[in-house]
Amino acid sequence: MMLPVGQRMIDGQVSGEATAGPKTLVVTAVRQSKDKLEPAADGQGMEPVTEQYLPDRYNVKSTLTAEIKPSGDNVLELVLESKP
Repeated sequence: MMLPVGQRMIDGQVSGEATAGPKTLVVTAVRQSKDKLEPAADGQGMEPVTEQYLPDRYNVKSTLTAEIKPSGDNVLELVLESKP
């Protein structure tokens, strides 16, 4: 299930709409790097690089799937682990 761009998780919950059927779930999370810098957008100095910190198996190579029912609530519980 691809949520709309910019959908955010708040207190571990996300709400969205999806068509019924099998879905591949994609979860991303970014943070500012503590040790990698890039030129600032305004050209003045350097700033921290924004990096994806969840394993690829949750986003670009997602192994998460769900079956969305055509009616009623679809509640999905995801358990993300740092190691396979």
